[in-house]
Amino acid sequence: MAPTPPMNPLADRPFAWLSLAVALALGLPLALGDAVFAGAGTDALSLVLPHYAFQAAALRAGDWPLWNPYLLTGHPELAGAQWGVAYPPQVVGLSLFGAQAYIKVTLVAHAVLGLVVARWLIRAWLRAQGLAARPGTVLFLAPTLALSG
Repeated sequence: MAPTPPMNPLADRPFAWLSLAVALALGLPLALGDAVFAGAGTDALSLVLPHYAFQAAALRAGDWPLWNPYLLTGHPELAGAQWGVAYPPQVVGLSLFGAQAYIKVTLVAHAVLGLVVARWLIRAWLRAQGLAARPGTVLFLAPTLALSG
C-alpha cells in the first residue's frame, strides 16, 4: 500500500471556491426574497412552514411544542418524527431566527455539507479502487453527486 501523500492546502482551494459559489448561488436568492416559498403547493410552503412556524412561536413563548391545535383538528407535534421537535439545532435555530430564516439557512447549509461529504466519498472511493483522486475529477463529481437530488 502506497503511503498517503502530504496534504496540500492549495489543492483544496478550487473546492473551497466551488463551495462558496454554491452557497452564494443558493443563499443569495433566499436572502434577497422568499424564493423558497414561491408558488403555492411547494412542500416548504404548505407542509414544512406551518409546523416550523408553530414550533418557533411555542419556543419563543417559553413552551415546548407538544400539541399543535392549528393543524387538522389538532396534531401531536412531538410525536411527528418528521418535524424534529427535539432536535437541538432546530430548537436553537427556530428560537433565534424563526421558521422562514431557519428553513433558508438549513437549505444552504445542507447543500454545502452535501458537497463536503460527496467530496470525501468520491476521494475515498477512487483511492479504494486504486485510482488517483485528481482535483478536476473530484471538482466535477462532488457537486454532481451532492446536488443531484
